[in-house]
Amino acid sequence: AMRCQEEREVCNALMGLGNVCFSVGEHEIAIEMYEESLHLALKSGQKKRADSLKYNIGNVYWALGNFDEAANQYGKSYHDFGLKKDACSLLSGYLKMWAADGCQAHTYFNVQLFG
Repeated sequence: AMRCQEEREVCNALMGLGNVCFSVGEHEIAIEMYEESLHLALKSGQKKRADSLKYNIGNVYWALGNFDEAANQYGKSYHDFGLKKDACSLLSGYLKMWAADGCQAHTYFNVQLFG
């Protein structure tokens, strides 16, 4: 079994690999790297790192056009910040509108979610 410090180092390395894969358009591999890193982050008690990884996974799904899953992942990453219960469905709608016309959707999102 890996020690906690080793788990953190592997977690960081996997996250870095996920970032590289995402940046070159290897989205499926990026998700795999982020999910493996997330598993280690949760196992080793790295809550902030786990939230960052959920957000990164959301970014990959957004890039793939899967706005519902992107919203789900973003919602998981911000769970501790007290968003409204329906934040994920609202965020999904926001992402779809943003893909169509950014500024107006962004204003709608801020008013509905944070207003």
